[in-house]
Amino acid sequence: MNEVRFYPSNKAEALAYLYMEKQDLSDKTPEDIVDMYNEVYDRIVRKMNAIPSGRPKTGF
Repeated sequence: MNEVRFYPSNKAEALAYLYMEKQDLSDKTPEDIVDMYNEVYDRIVRKMNAIPSGRPKTGF
């Protein structure tokens, strides 16, 4: 079977894709995978939105 690749349109999609790529999906239905991806994506977006914008202060 050919491997399907896509280009994520944003950081949250890329992170969700990377996470899902590492999961054992062998016993999952397509519907399960959609639910898993959406849950992971939503968690990532919530976490990213909770992080203050701007770069952390570094240095002395």
